[in-house]
Amino acid sequence: MIQKTNCTIGMHVRFGNPNGEKTVGEIVKLNPKNAKIKTLEKRGNRDYSGGTWNVPYSLLYSATGDIVQHNAVDSPIKYNQFDPPEDQLILEAILQCHIALSPECLTGDGELPRNVIQQRYRELTLKLTRLQEAYGRPVSESVAWDWMEQQRKHNQETHKN
Repeated sequence: MIQKTNCTIGMHVRFGNPNGEKTVGEIVKLNPKNAKIKTLEKRGNRDYSGGTWNVPYSLLYSATGDIVQHNAVDSPIKYNQFDPPEDQLILEAILQCHIALSPECLTGDGELPRNVIQQRYRELTLKLTRLQEAYGRPVSESVAWDWMEQQRKHNQETHKN
């Protein structure tokens, strides 16, 4: 938890309930009881990037070392057959995490109980974060899909010849 006196405008923080989902954001305004936080990444199953939240200081945490998803969107990854195989496996695993986090997969088409969904979500987001750390940068779902499509096209062209 961060002390109110240590908060500054522009500071990156995580916010959320102690045992719940945490989201990375930037402090845009300091009020007496709450800080106004602009989200820098996806929160929940919907992309609320750039949305603002009024968050009590007691729910703010240090964001040092956190991966912020909004940086991933701007930098595509080109498929290269000579990339290390472990990098290719990590990218494939990242895409599988993104797929598993889709609402249909995550909820079992609405059939799973809420506690199971929440547990799955926590496990998948932790796995995704660790995979992105292993790869060395954040990778959004669209970037991972584009990379996989490039790989598929390359493989089709290789097998034609």
